[in-house]
Amino acid sequence: MKKIAIVEDYVDNLEVLEGMLEGNYEVCTYVCGQDALGGISRDQPDLIIMDIGLPDIEGDQVLQGLRQRKVFTPAIALTAHAMKGEEDRLLAAGFAAYLTKPILDDTLLIHAIERCLSASD
Repeated sequence: MKKIAIVEDYVDNLEVLEGMLEGNYEVCTYVCGQDALGGISRDQPDLIIMDIGLPDIEGDQVLQGLRQRKVFTPAIALTAHAMKGEEDRLLAAGFAAYLTKPILDDTLLIHAIERCLSASD
């Protein structure tokens, strides 16, 4: 079973994401960027779902920190900031996919996960 790391500080969003993935993936969770930096290096997930607006470190900075630690796990950017240019900025920062919150249709998330996992195989 593939392992997915979810980095999300808002507990309700975290629980919704876990509910969407449970049964199909092994899930590990982190509620802040600092925890994610250490935990993802240790847990070695196959994919990361990364909230961009974290309380301590922005999600794109967490991804940059992981890359500096030689962790090249594909990551999906998850953000409520659906402003013009944000998707291009995050894809250029190294994210494999971009989704906006709230995720009302779980098939969008599942398709993004499947695309990212198949591209990394």
